[in-house]
Amino acid sequence: MRAMNKPLNILLVDDEPMVIKSVSRFLQSHNCTTVTCMDGLEALEIASREPFDMIIADFELPALNGMSLIQRLQTTNPRCRMVIASGHPELMDVFSGDTFSNVTFLHKPFDLDKLFLLFPETDYEAR
Repeated sequence: MRAMNKPLNILLVDDEPMVIKSVSRFLQSHNCTTVTCMDGLEALEIASREPFDMIIADFELPALNGMSLIQRLQTTNPRCRMVIASGHPELMDVFSGDTFSNVTFLHKPFDLDKLFLLFPETDYEAR
């Protein structure tokens, strides 16, 4: 269990620099440590070296798409909270079954405040 005062360590994966910048800035302003990258293969490499409390990944990524990334990370990081983001709402059904039980789908563009509801072992007031 993570101490409440310890920042959440979050891996943010998106191929859009403005998304990375705005989401990372928001998370850092709320006591989170962020590591960012822009493709799925780099995310796999980073996640193999460092534990994360949460991974937020875009669905459409270069080198390895978000679904493949999440599938691989679920086997190596089963306790990590995972969020997949996409501008395609029809993908929500894909991530609603038992196969992706620890994955939450966020429709892009998403309200940054909704991320608080997804933080593992925390609540909005604690931030």
